[in-house]
Amino acid sequence: MHIMHILIISSTCGTHGLLINCFQISLGLEYLHHKHVIYKDLKPANVLVWSLDEAADVNVKLSDYGLSSFATPQGSVGYMGTVGYQAPEMRKGHTYTEKVMLLSI
Repeated sequence: MHIMHILIISSTCGTHGLLINCFQISLGLEYLHHKHVIYKDLKPANVLVWSLDEAADVNVKLSDYGLSSFATPQGSVGYMGTVGYQAPEMRKGHTYTEKVMLLSI
């Protein structure tokens, strides 16, 4: 997440709310990882704020799975996603796995 987005979320819901949102984004990515889904377009515009209530069970949801694909044992190759949020191996045409999502965080 870029610093500007962090400042906006932090000013809206406080530091604790920011941590909850980041934790829930991580949980969503962990779920996709276990399902062997490569989510190729993680960026602030694709993180929907569901609730600002810190007591809510769900505060954020990931959206826009149009570029997502299932990971294969051979990996995936392709130039997809938003420039600035991609892992370097996605831009260089190298084979990658669902682990490329971690760079976007």
